[in-house]
Amino acid sequence: MSCPTLPVGKAYRSCQMSALSPHLNLFDWHRLGASFRKDLRDQIQMRLINNFRVYRAQELARQGEFSKAKKAAQNLVQRAPHSVGFNLLLADIELFSGNLENARKQYEATEELIELSAELSERNKRYLVAYADFRTIAVKYRLAGQKWSEWRAVAKLVDDLDADKRFKRVFRLPT
Repeated sequence: MSCPTLPVGKAYRSCQMSALSPHLNLFDWHRLGASFRKDLRDQIQMRLINNFRVYRAQELARQGEFSKAKKAAQNLVQRAPHSVGFNLLLADIELFSGNLENARKQYEATEELIELSAELSERNKRYLVAYADFRTIAVKYRLAGQKWSEWRAVAKLVDDLDADKRFKRVFRLPT
C-alpha cells in the first residue's frame, strides 16, 4: 500500500501505523482502535517502570545500601526470571556488595540465559556475553587472591563492541 501524500482518513492512519510498525502492517489497524493504543501504552509504561526500578536499584548500590539494592533486583528477577538485564543487574549488585561466590554463580547463569534468548540480537548477545565473561574472570581472579593485570585492555575491547545504547548505558565496565 502506498502512502497518500495528503492525510485522507482511514488510509492515512493505516499508512501511519504501518510506517511506525512495518512488521505488523498485515492487520487493519484502524479497526483495532483504542484497545491497540491502550495495550501499546501499557507496554511503554511497563518499560518505563522497569527502567526506573533498574536505575533505582543501581542508585541504591552506588549509595552503599546493598541490602535494599539486592532486594529490589531480586524483585525484578522474580517478576521476569528469564530477563537477561535483570539477572545481570542482580549479579552486579552481588559483586559490588562483596558476595563474590553468589556473583560468580549469577553471572554464569546469566550467560546461559543470554545464549538461549531469542529476543536479543547477535550484537547485543555478543556484548552481554563479553560483559558477563569479563565480570566472571574478574571474580575468579579475586577469589583466587590474584591480581588481573590486563583487565583494562580487556575492558576496552568489551567496551568497543557494538551493542544497543540501553545495554551499554546500564552495563558499563571501568576503562
